[in-house]
Amino acid sequence: MMKRVLFLFLISLSSYAQDKIEGIGRFRIGRSTIGLIDSLVSESGEQLSVVDNYMFDQENTSIGELVINRQNPHESPIGSSFCPDVRVFYMNQYEVSGIALTKIYLIFKNERLISLKSSNSMELEEALALKYGEKEPTVRTKPVSCGNETILSRRWVNNTLIATTYSRIYYNTSCKKQLVEYFWIRDTDKYDECESCSEKAKSLLVSKQQQIKRDKLKDF
Repeated sequence: MMKRVLFLFLISLSSYAQDKIEGIGRFRIGRSTIGLIDSLVSESGEQLSVVDNYMFDQENTSIGELVINRQNPHESPIGSSFCPDVRVFYMNQYEVSGIALTKIYLIFKNERLISLKSSNSMELEEALALKYGEKEPTVRTKPVSCGNETILSRRWVNNTLIATTYSRIYYNTSCKKQLVEYFWIRDTDKYDECESCSEKAKSLLVSKQQQIKRDKLKDF
């Protein structure tokens, strides 16, 4: 009997030892609503800009909504969605508990936050490890002509919600070392649905535009 009580106590203790990741700061996956954007705009003191071109100024866009370019779909901002129930926003910077995030992409589906992607940093990784547990990194190394290309990632999982830190060291055509890194937390099921919806909607839009162009050439 004592062994069973001790076992149940240890199970209970472990459940409180580590939080389950749901987001960072006020950005809660599946819980934060589109109303958060109004609050962020008000706090920034800036106007919400509308961005419909992939060459937008990321550094100087305080907060903006990424929308598709209907006239030239292929020039739509990277990260924008063609899915009608999805809205995508971009922030150049935001601070959470003293940790600076930059290049932030927020995706809302049916007015609920389903994805946040931003820059990564040592401070952010340390905070994630402290609150949600230290994770062994997955390391992949590939030899290339200039040296070794290395990818390092860590994952925190909460059912369909996955948070990932990612760093990639590679070489450009001049053999100069480059670094790409990001933090990404999303509901994988809902994100995959959005991606599939966006691809189909984009294909349909492009097809319609091509048909209109063909119709104009009927007397050509």
